[in-house]
Amino acid sequence: LDATVKLASLDWSAGRQEAAEKQLSEVLKENPRSSEALLLEGKIALLRGNGKDAIQAFRTVLKDQPELAEVYALLGRAYLMTNDTALARESLEKAALLNPKMVEAHVTLAALDTSSGKFKEARERLDALLKLDPNNLQTLSVLLNLQAAERDWAATDQTLSRARSAGADSSAADLTEARLFQARQELDRARSAYERVLASHPDAPEPLIALVQLDIKQGKPAQAKERLEQVLARNPTHPHVTGLLGELLLLGGDQAGAESRFREATRIKPDWPMPWLHLATLKLSQQKGDEAREVLEKGVQLNPKSQELRL
Repeated sequence: LDATVKLASLDWSAGRQEAAEKQLSEVLKENPRSSEALLLEGKIALLRGNGKDAIQAFRTVLKDQPELAEVYALLGRAYLMTNDTALARESLEKAALLNPKMVEAHVTLAALDTSSGKFKEARERLDALLKLDPNNLQTLSVLLNLQAAERDWAATDQTLSRARSAGADSSAADLTEARLFQARQELDRARSAYERVLASHPDAPEPLIALVQLDIKQGKPAQAKERLEQVLARNPTHPHVTGLLGELLLLGGDQAGAESRFREATRIKPDWPMPWLHLATLKLSQQKGDEAREVLEKGVQLNPKSQELRL
């Protein structure tokens, strides 16, 4: 059975998902408490974004082996996926207690502290980690988020410089720098940083969306339209360009053109909430409440985790 689980792991890594899951099913039918099989089953569920199945698998493992710090950390990730923050924190605290050197658990706890405004606790945890490993990029990333939340801009500059020196990917660092400049309302510097990222990754959605939004904010809709049309000419199936063009048409008062673009965007990338939202808002402005509701219900069906669509 152990050999079958290892074969399933190899199949999964090689992209043979059906074979892997068939082997796991055979093992769990023979031994429903096989820790190795359940652990792999949980990891696969995590990769697929299925938090509930991952939770069930990891909890079953921990019933028989409650001393496994790695599994508590995985269970914490699964709880975060289902938005059970309190249970995620509890699992991660257990992982950190069982293995005080587990960086992932401490970093995730620091991120949770930061998001809930517990800046002092987050800083203490991160300072302890950085004493052990001053160049850990994951820790530096969470520290950067903490400093940004505190609006300590001088500190963010220093931490970003440390991350670059520690070997951070240049495009990822540029993207972080662009976000920081934007938060500081240094829009021209943010634009330059986003342009660098887009030059390296022409189809990356975040820098493109950010640049279009900056163009609109700075009163340059023609520049935004030209930018999007250039991308569309190069990549007609780009998942975000059609929706962004719809926003520009709506700003220009072309409701029919905007609606056409939004509908096309929901077809190309149905898991992007914004076109659904814009289309529903357009329908509401036209006093077509029933159509707006229909749009939103279909959007929620395809994006069950979207808080914006549910609201």
